[in-house]
Amino acid sequence: MVSFLYSTALVAILSISGIQAKNDAWNQELQKTCGTNMPAHSHYARKVLNGTPAHYNESPWTVGVYIPDHENKTVYSTATLISDRHILTYDWIFLTNVSNEIRYRSDLTVPDEWTCSRNDPHMVLPKKQLRQISVFADILHADRIGGRKQLEVDKVKIINGCVKPHPMNRVAIITLKNPITSQEKARPVCVGSGRRVRQEFGFYGFGDNRGEVLDARLRYTELHGVPCPNPSHETFCVKSKEPLCNGDFGGAAVKKMGDVMLALGIYIDGPYECAKASKDTVYTFVNLTSLAGPICDRTGVCPWYVPEKTVTTRTPTTVVTTTTTSSPFTLAGSITGGPTDAPGDIGGDHTEGDGIPYTGTSVAGTGATQGPNDPIDSTNDPRVKCVVDDDDDIHIHIKLGKFRETGNEDDIQVIRRGPNKRAMKAI
Repeated sequence: MVSFLYSTALVAILSISGIQAKNDAWNQELQKTCGTNMPAHSHYARKVLNGTPAHYNESPWTVGVYIPDHENKTVYSTATLISDRHILTYDWIFLTNVSNEIRYRSDLTVPDEWTCSRNDPHMVLPKKQLRQISVFADILHADRIGGRKQLEVDKVKIINGCVKPHPMNRVAIITLKNPITSQEKARPVCVGSGRRVRQEFGFYGFGDNRGEVLDARLRYTELHGVPCPNPSHETFCVKSKEPLCNGDFGGAAVKKMGDVMLALGIYIDGPYECAKASKDTVYTFVNLTSLAGPICDRTGVCPWYVPEKTVTTRTPTTVVTTTTTSSPFTLAGSITGGPTDAPGDIGGDHTEGDGIPYTGTSVAGTGATQGPNDPIDSTNDPRVKCVVDDDDDIHIHIKLGKFRETGNEDDIQVIRRGPNKRAMKAI
């Protein structure tokens, strides 16, 4: 019986290693091709109100995201393609704030505890909300999508959406059900940069000028960096040659370095009403170089500059050594998951929002104190027993205490915990 369990554990470990190798190969190929063969914007293009109109295939990483609001009016915004399956945008397209309470934009319902699992700081949108989302690539006009192929959404995660307080303006990751093909004529941009970049950027967005004539054409403008009112390594601020407003959120600040186009930030905060924006307005972007670690953990899109660290659990609890990717900064309470069987799908996802009810006080933000019900990082604590964090988890511990002395395989002790099956909650 011990030999059988040992074999099962070994197969599980080897399977995970094989999946990781597959993901690594997928990512390496992505890093060779992302952001390449991208035409530079022509500065001699005809100028029009609110920026220069983009030409066909000028920014193939720019896509449109659509969702109906509670009045059944379609709301759209810009989004950024970073792989053939992953798109970055911002949380306001899915959520809204009503009387200081976060609600889903589509029906004004309040997210319940199923959107946050106990050890994951990232919010998972439930399946009911996913069905409301439409994504279109290879478009020049956000309001002209007739006849275009709709890209089906598999999941949406809002980075640190379960970290309270939630001030909104956070990056959301959309995962598509199927990879984008050459028929969509869309290509991903690379994420961030490991080098210091000059503070001049380009920007493409579907911003609506809200003038006498509704205009949702994809447009280009130039950005230059300025100091932020509240400096943070997680964000940077810019002024824009032409005003940004609603419809532009989720677009990327891009920079061509050599032959590669890089997305260095995602637009998350600024005036919603176009009339309130001017050339002196300061706009806030998420720094994708700082966010590259969480993006890597949740998508498998891992830029070359994201550092690696080796985590080895202490003996005698296990003999498994794993290599994980960490971000340049650490968020208190953030948990990274293991790889799944889909390339570019790394992390413990609850696909349909059916995770464990979040019974703690919330994942602690920076500077927060540890509460009695808050999750703790016990990865390397030899006093902690095997705990099944998720009802579908299987934890296998291999104890080698006696085996180290005798060398007899019969003395290897394998402890298996989980899964704990239960009824799924309907959304």
